[in-house]
Amino acid sequence: MVPTRHKVKGRKPQKVPIIAQQLSQIEGIDEVIYLDEELQSLQEINRGLVWVSFSIIALLGMTSLAVITITIRLIAIARRREIEIMQLVGATSAWIYLPFILQGMSFGVVGATIAWLLIVSIEHFLVNLLATGPDLLKFIATVLQPQPLQLLIMPLLLMSLGGLVGLMGSFLAVHQETLKLGKNL
Repeated sequence: MVPTRHKVKGRKPQKVPIIAQQLSQIEGIDEVIYLDEELQSLQEINRGLVWVSFSIIALLGMTSLAVITITIRLIAIARRREIEIMQLVGATSAWIYLPFILQGMSFGVVGATIAWLLIVSIEHFLVNLLATGPDLLKFIATVLQPQPLQLLIMPLLLMSLGGLVGLMGSFLAVHQETLKLGKNL
């Protein structure tokens, strides 16, 4: 006995209308039903979430930059006497301030590593939660599964951006401190 209904799942939402059209042209198929409006609203929600995500990333990046700048400035202020002694004995500005720059970069990389671990943990939790739900949620869970290339690129990208934010923050702090001490870096 041939079933009266078949479910077909598409991997890419952009291809669903094409698949539906091709299926409707097959002889013996009376009707093809797919949720075009729902698919379009999901795509609009996805676009909105992308913009919200970029806004949050920008806000958190600026916050990280400010925190790292303030932290490095406080460290430089706490070591002001050491810096003055190093200047008196002839140390170059690069030699004096390089540890602050490296420290800022390490703050950024450590922060990015913590962020990556949180992302992986939350993603794992959500995939397990959605996998036990209805078909739509199971589909979303399969889409959320990271690809092998993503598992390699995401931590490298996050740590690189974290290091860059730390580098910029420490450069800002060091530049402000050198201006106060009357020397240029």
